[in-house]
Amino acid sequence: MATTIESYASVLARIGISRPTLWRWLRDESNDFPRPVRLGKRKLGFVVAEVDSWVLSRGTASGAQK
Repeated sequence: MATTIESYASVLARIGISRPTLWRWLRDESNDFPRPVRLGKRKLGFVVAEVDSWVLSRGTASGAQK
């Protein structure tokens, strides 16, 4: 089974958060948001299944933390 990668911008739009918010979540080691995968020197992406799982674990439509 192939792993599907979602772009950084797509994840931001789907979850409804800003770029700085996502960077704060990624810097916080206690946060369980999926870590990005490097696609090139200047490009990051996220595994779609990991982001989907994270959204479902939140129990909200947008997945954003309150």
